[in-house]
Amino acid sequence: MGRVRQAVFSPANLPAAIAFVVLLVCAVVADQQNRKVSDQLARADVLAKVNIIRAKLEGNINGNLQLTQGLVSAIVTEPYLGQQRFASLAGNLFEQKSQLRNIAGAPDLVISLMYPMKGNEKAIGLDYRKNEAQRTAALRARDRRELVFAGPVNLAQGGRGFIGRIPVFVPTAGGGDRFWGIISAVVDVDRLYAASGLT
Repeated sequence: MGRVRQAVFSPANLPAAIAFVVLLVCAVVADQQNRKVSDQLARADVLAKVNIIRAKLEGNINGNLQLTQGLVSAIVTEPYLGQQRFASLAGNLFEQKSQLRNIAGAPDLVISLMYPMKGNEKAIGLDYRKNEAQRTAALRARDRRELVFAGPVNLAQGGRGFIGRIPVFVPTAGGGDRFWGIISAVVDVDRLYAASGLT
């Protein structure tokens, strides 16, 4: 038994032992490096997929809100339009590929115009100044004179959606403008997610 121990630990075997330890260390380092590279590739792949989904979401949201800009322009030229004219103009927007659920017009911050009316009747009469859940965004849109996007929110007529609130200012005889109200474009959450590849 003593000879076996001497044979294993003899100076002649030292280079082989050192080589074995070096190879073992190299194998461990290489394995760690491979794992690190694999993790980085997996992260990069996930990030690329997330960026694609983000771009689709942004594109769909922007497309929906751009459709609504045409309606805003019509209101600027026809500030006293009624429900029938509003429905005619807004109805054209729903013929386009979009995820719009409904569009509401709120002259003086009270919803009195709606398309489609069916299923959205509960929103008629909603006064943004008195609705705690939506007041801040509506007033921000008016005061900053810019689109305010919020959501997903619980809708007065039921369900959930993203809401783009666009302030409308109409020209006055003196060359200035006055606040007409807000156009709210409601984007259906489920349809938006499906169109963006999230479901």
